[in-house]
Amino acid sequence: MSLPATETAQALGEILAGRDLSQARAAKLAGTSQPFLNQVATGRRKPSAEWVDLIAAALALSPEESERLHRAAAKDHGFRIDLTERRPKG
Repeated sequence: MSLPATETAQALGEILAGRDLSQARAAKLAGTSQPFLNQVATGRRKPSAEWVDLIAAALALSPEESERLHRAAAKDHGFRIDLTERRPKG
């Protein structure tokens, strides 16, 4: 039985694939455990904002990639996020 993918799992998987990084290598770069990273990458665990910061820094994510990962994690934790950009009137 497979678990449904989370927003975080999808975003993290795409980021790792885009950098041709294994979960083991990414975990080593971030100084986190490979089993925990695997649990996040497969949707079995939801990471904290601090963990997302750790991964973002270790993988030198762009601000856009970091924001995408943070938004995904927030959504997985049940936060409703308005993804529309608001521009000042005038």
